[in-house]
Amino acid sequence: MVTSCNKTSAIDVEALKTALRYQWEEFTHNIYPGIEKDHAEFSKLMSHLNSFIENETFFSGCEIDDCDHALFDALHPLFTQMSFVQKQKYASVSRWFNHMQFVRNQNKLYPAKKNVVISVNNLY
Repeated sequence: MVTSCNKTSAIDVEALKTALRYQWEEFTHNIYPGIEKDHAEFSKLMSHLNSFIENETFFSGCEIDDCDHALFDALHPLFTQMSFVQKQKYASVSRWFNHMQFVRNQNKLYPAKKNVVISVNNLY
């Protein structure tokens, strides 16, 4: 489900936000410990996330939501182990991840996590 931030009815927006929230919270179950060692599954997972977030700001649409935080928590261990080249390959997810890091560091309600360095410059 993809939507733009155009004006629509309040009921439609809430229904879509709820559906996106459930979709991405369910998706976090596909991110299991050790997935980075299964190169085919890891590549499929990251490609799917990268293609979705390519033209979006958050996975939940135009505003940050709980599912973005759930995805961030699930992806954080993977991003700590990824090389700069891998992060660059999945540039859209990396952009989102970097933004989520900033948001969470500004808000003390979330537990502190090790910052992951994301390069915004092309390396190769």
